[in-house]
Amino acid sequence: MRKIIFLDIDGVLNSLEYFDQLKNTDQSKKIGKYQELDVEKVRLLAEIIASTGAEIVLSSTWRDIGRKEGQRDHPMYQYLVDTLDAFGLKIMAHTPYLDYDRPREIKEWLNRQEDKDIRFVSLDDDFTPEAYEKYGIEAHLVQTTFYGQNGGLQKVHVQKAINILND
Repeated sequence: MRKIIFLDIDGVLNSLEYFDQLKNTDQSKKIGKYQELDVEKVRLLAEIIASTGAEIVLSSTWRDIGRKEGQRDHPMYQYLVDTLDAFGLKIMAHTPYLDYDRPREIKEWLNRQEDKDIRFVSLDDDFTPEAYEKYGIEAHLVQTTFYGQNGGLQKVHVQKAINILND
């Protein structure tokens, strides 16, 4: 049985609270060009993968900045790859583009797989359970938020994702 995490980035691996904290830090201590990923959230993602053996399928609009045919990876996409790699994580695939309807894109990705024995979870802050329900996959959503004091991936989301993937 394959286990898949459909990964959104903004609102999962970062949050408004995180960006507000960045504004108040000494920019002279900034390492590298980008700071869009909260390493504490990446650490939580790594915890899910360590507990489940799941693979990452990128469902985020960040896949737009990935490699286009005949081109090198955009530096920001490479930053994502490198940050995940620092935690031993890899993106194994991307969902297809279907009018930026993430639940539909996830369902289509699943339909295209030869091996149908897949457990999956979607970490997503943009689409509601009702949007996922249209495709019969609402039970696989772990909904985060970009806003508020508990934005991005939280411990409660980690446990919920592990339960979905391992039960």
